[in-house]
Amino acid sequence: AGVAVGLLLSGAVHGPGASRTWTGAVDLLSIDGPLRGTEGPKTLTVAPGQPYVAIALLPAVPGGAAADASLRMSIDDGAGREVWASTIRVDAVERYLEGPGVVTILVPRALVPDGRYTARVRFADDPARAPLLETPFIVRAR
Repeated sequence: AGVAVGLLLSGAVHGPGASRTWTGAVDLLSIDGPLRGTEGPKTLTVAPGQPYVAIALLPAVPGGAAADASLRMSIDDGAGREVWASTIRVDAVERYLEGPGVVTILVPRALVPDGRYTARVRFADDPARAPLLETPFIVRAR
């Protein structure tokens, strides 16, 4: 896994910091697990005017997890402050992992200016439990 160019956004995209129509291919950051060895954080480059950053998550959902359990996906900034979060049911994550193979999130660019971040996926009802996925990454303007 790594940074892959591919996802195409077109038409009107509105949200924080997105006030006009934007089209174009974007870099897709693929986050599949903890860093290994000496490799540093992956870097996601963002085109000028791009309203969202696209991140593909590959959380390892443990066997036997209740289908209706909720997972919390979050992005923390370099100071440890949560800047974006969303919840999704385990059965939806499993469908995404069986179909497209990833859970793709679009995070408003205004929430993730250039800097260092950490992506996390954990059980929503048990924040003390070890995350299913926790990986640092860097966002940088192209």
